[in-house]
Parts: sequence; C-alpha cells; structure tokens
Amino acid sequence: MKSSLRVSLLFLLSCSSRGYALDTASAPAVALSVITAAAGDARQRCFGFMHEDADEYVSCIDALDQAVPARQANAKYTRLGINYFGWVGANNSARLSLPGSERAAQHYLRRFRKLQQQLGIEDEALCGSVAGDCVSRLAQIRAGERELKQMAKNLRK
Repeated sequence: MKSSLRVSLLFLLSCSSRGYALDTASAPAVALSVITAAAGDARQRCFGFMHEDADEYVSCIDALDQAVPARQANAKYTRLGINYFGWVGANNSARLSLPGSERAAQHYLRRFRKLQQQLGIEDEALCGSVAGDCVSRLAQIRAGERELKQMAKNLRK
C-alpha cells in the first residue's frame, strides 16, 4: 500500500466520521441530502486512487464505510452514499478497462443495492445523488445485476 494511502486511511480511521446527522431520516429530502453529501465526500477522498490502483480505491471507500459509527443518526444513509459512489467510481473506471475496477464495481453493486433495498430508496432518487447520466447508469446497474446473477448461477453448476 502506498504511503500516501496509508496516511490517508490512518487519518480517516483516527478521525470521527463527518456528522451528516439531521433531524428526521424519514423525510425523503433529508435522506437524499445525507446520501448526496456522503457520496460527495467519498468522491473527494477516494476517486483519485482508482486511477492509480483499484485496490487502493477499495481500501479508501471501505475505510470511509467502516468509519461511520453504527449509532450515528442516518448511518445507513451515509453508508449508502459512500457505497453508491464506490460503485459509480469503479463502474466508470471499468468502462475504461482499468485493472481491478470491474471486480470493485461488482463489490459495491452488491453492497449499495442491499442498503438501498433496506432503506426503500428508489433508483431514480439514488442516481441523482451523483452527477451524471442516470438513464445510462440505471441501465448499467441492471446489466451488472444480471451479470452477478449469471455468475452465481454458474457457480452452482
């Protein structure tokens, strides 16, 4: 692991997670603002690593995710934002064939979809938390899910 990443990860783990706590997580606008803020934070802190090494990117996103205190208000929304951006960043890099990015995209697809389902966030609303073409991104999510199902099916054979 490069020393700059090691220092960044130690900093992330030693600091308390940014407080995205808001009064009512049940309000859709509040939930989406928490998700958007967490995704933006993940982008700012981690996206540069993807161009160097997918493993460093995964380590950074995972460190952010693990640094969210479980009892923090809106923790699941924060984690959804982090993991959704984890997928967006890895998926964008996979389209450029950067080594390891496809595996990272699959990893975060599983993670964010589980949280998304638990929280009842619609695809279109979640997509809007990260700037970009939502029509293409939603199609890529569906294609990625089909691929994961096919991989699971092939493993059972």
